[in-house]
Amino acid sequence: AGLGDRGAASQSLVGVDAHTLEGREGARFHYWVARFQMAEGRYKIAQASLERAKEFDPHWGPIAVSMVQIDLKVGRKNQVLEDLGSGFMLDIEREALREPLVANWYPPHDHTQVYEMLFEAFGRDPRHVYDLPRLMGQLMVPECLQTGECDQAKQHLLEAMKQNQMDSVVLASVGRVMLRLGETKEAMSFLDRSLSIREGEPIVQVLRGRALLDRGEYDRAADAFKRAYTYDLDFAPAHRHHAEALFLSGRETEAAKHVKHAQELDPLDRYSRGLLVQYNR
Repeated sequence: AGLGDRGAASQSLVGVDAHTLEGREGARFHYWVARFQMAEGRYKIAQASLERAKEFDPHWGPIAVSMVQIDLKVGRKNQVLEDLGSGFMLDIEREALREPLVANWYPPHDHTQVYEMLFEAFGRDPRHVYDLPRLMGQLMVPECLQTGECDQAKQHLLEAMKQNQMDSVVLASVGRVMLRLGETKEAMSFLDRSLSIREGEPIVQVLRGRALLDRGEYDRAADAFKRAYTYDLDFAPAHRHHAEALFLSGRETEAAKHVKHAQELDPLDRYSRGLLVQYNR
């Protein structure tokens, strides 16, 4: 149930034995308990529920988003930076994580100032030296994708990779930057390395599929997109890019079904509407 219907939301949680839940299901339960508590303004209790959710699945991005929202509500700006860092490392695509950073730090601050503030937020702890270029590189990825100016993002990410060549998130981010630069072969190499470490990352499967689309390998691209939503059935980008691959390979009826499913998941998605217009569906 949505947060707009608190009675229904509360009722849906009644009778659930949290002790029987595991993994993502346990995380979802405690996450929605927290969201219900946030709707009532009980932020301290909600934070505890989110911490409990993280015990079940520390890699689920929506938890970090809610942590940031609580930080902003109670005015903990330094904690916002730390939680943004945690969230970006888990899910660099999530707009709800980028928005607080843009609203509170870009502008008036430039990259150097944000880097310094993050340095302060991480407490000048030498254990976090690796985290800073990792985070800054990822923060610069959206700008790279929009403008094509990727040198700083690439520099930070490669610096982070020197510290840990088995970091699947950094490998995927480097692959994404390479893809934006048109270096498809190199991008595929980094994306494959990322997936060899953590196969079940929908966004990386989508990026790999897009690289295959660029190479004209439509059937292999469709398989990559299908694999992405196998791991997350509600991941709209996987459905819309799968539809694009199917359209390009001439399977238009099947493609239209995936576009409509993507629109159900995200009614405001202009990319999906554009596909339907492009292929006269």
